[in-house]
Amino acid sequence: MTDKINIAFSFDKNYYKPALVAISSLLDAGNRDGCQYNLYLLVKDDITQDIRSEIVRFISKKSQKSSVIFVDMKNYFDDGYETRGISKTAYSRLLLPQLVNVDKIIYSDVDVLFLDSLKSVWNLDLSNYYYAGIKDISVNTEKIWQSLIERFPYWKKEMSQVKGNYHQSGFLILNQSKWEKEHLESKIKELSKQHFNYQDQDILNVLFKDKQDQILTLSCKYCYMPKHDYETAVKENVISEEDYVQTKNNPAIIHYPGEKPWKNPNVIASDLWWNYVKKNTQYYKYFKSELKKTMSDKKEYKIRIHVLGFDIFSKRKKENKRIYKILGLKFTVKKKVKSPFLNTYPIKNIGKNNQIYLLKTNGEKEQLLSKAPIPIEIIGNDNLCIIPETTRWLNTKIVIYSNHSSFTMGIPANEGVVSFEANIKHGDYQKITIGKGFSMGSGLIMANEENSTISIGDNCMFSADLHILSSDGHTIKDFKTHKVINYSNNIKIGHHVWVGRNVQIIKNTDIPDNCIVGIGSVVNKKFTQKNAVIAGVPAHVVKTNIEWERTSPTKYKIQSNNQ
Repeated sequence: MTDKINIAFSFDKNYYKPALVAISSLLDAGNRDGCQYNLYLLVKDDITQDIRSEIVRFISKKSQKSSVIFVDMKNYFDDGYETRGISKTAYSRLLLPQLVNVDKIIYSDVDVLFLDSLKSVWNLDLSNYYYAGIKDISVNTEKIWQSLIERFPYWKKEMSQVKGNYHQSGFLILNQSKWEKEHLESKIKELSKQHFNYQDQDILNVLFKDKQDQILTLSCKYCYMPKHDYETAVKENVISEEDYVQTKNNPAIIHYPGEKPWKNPNVIASDLWWNYVKKNTQYYKYFKSELKKTMSDKKEYKIRIHVLGFDIFSKRKKENKRIYKILGLKFTVKKKVKSPFLNTYPIKNIGKNNQIYLLKTNGEKEQLLSKAPIPIEIIGNDNLCIIPETTRWLNTKIVIYSNHSSFTMGIPANEGVVSFEANIKHGDYQKITIGKGFSMGSGLIMANEENSTISIGDNCMFSADLHILSSDGHTIKDFKTHKVINYSNNIKIGHHVWVGRNVQIIKNTDIPDNCIVGIGSVVNKKFTQKNAVIAGVPAHVVKTNIEWERTSPTKYKIQSNNQ
């Protein structure tokens, strides 16, 4: 019998049932190989006592000699950076040496299915290594690496030493004794605030970029992601052909990054996940029910009445249509469907005289009292929030912790999504104003100090990973006079402005009408030239007399070829 294997998982309430599927498959594989586990579950308050009791009962039925230890994460990373919809709880794996008092521990994501026990990998000698991990198959390939350099200024500076050896964080074995001697806790918490695209994974690689000889690389079989391009990784010598063949033919763990099998049954290898859930857990009906809710608008329902092979009446329901056949005649009726995005989030409103409205497409305003199409949090008095009616919301949130402040936005563009977080904090009488025809891929818009204003004009098109900040957020003083030298200042963005990916727009900035801001630029001053391309760090005018539109250039190429 192998000694108990220490393994940790981190999840919130939304993921606890998928986590139990992963843990169940781990225990079943371990039972076949004589393994027992100390299961350390990194959780917060949303994992209630009832849920914890359910987890303990479930695990004890699978393996009576395996133990469950809940580790409360409290607010360790509440101020950590969050992007791409990945929870801040992802950072928790980096604090395992401080949270769990054992010499060695495995960490695994929960969107996985274990096909083999961890006995062989657990017995590896890590005495000379900080951790054992698996190379990221995508990031280490040349094309994606270069795209990351172009998108993120920090990538070239921080990651150059780990090129070809960048490790993912979905499966790790930590030598906690060696790790803890470095006293990394405070550094990890500071790094978690930086805008790293891959969050905890980037931090892991930054922490040990100078100690590559003390990182042990494991076979990809311990984190096989079927949708990834392993053949390119082999061609570019990221991994060996032998490792690829072994991984493909005999994976120990299947990992489902991106879309999850419980939300999309068409994900590659999702059939393995569903078959396991059906045969080995009590949650098959639950996941089927949840999937049905997700897919209901895509599913077709039929009613048929026929006599002697002849259709008397039939009815089909497809999306927002009802299709009838009566005695061979076909009728289609369109049903007006209320947007599924509306009235789905409870409003948090603490204070007096706060007004929240939905701007309708006809120009009228509807007061919102208890629910809204996006999360809205207001703490303070006499604040105004006006959001538009649209089905293009994606991961958008409005936060106002202020008094006498406002967020207002016009009806957005018919193309692109509306995805950002808008924050008004640390001061009163602040404004964020966004005109009509707006779209944005992702990012943060923050008015962060008394009397600051961020104004965005009509018909603007913003890309992803943007930061628009009217304040530095922290104080800088002149060393001799002790006077503050970095108070907030306003930001004004004109009409019909296109802002590229990963742009930073900071206080005391004006961007005139019809301009383009290039990828990765830092804009920190007032410009006056309209119809210009602004780019660089810091940004400057690189081209004038331009105009732009949302239409793809291909349209004009086709027109030219047809002339």
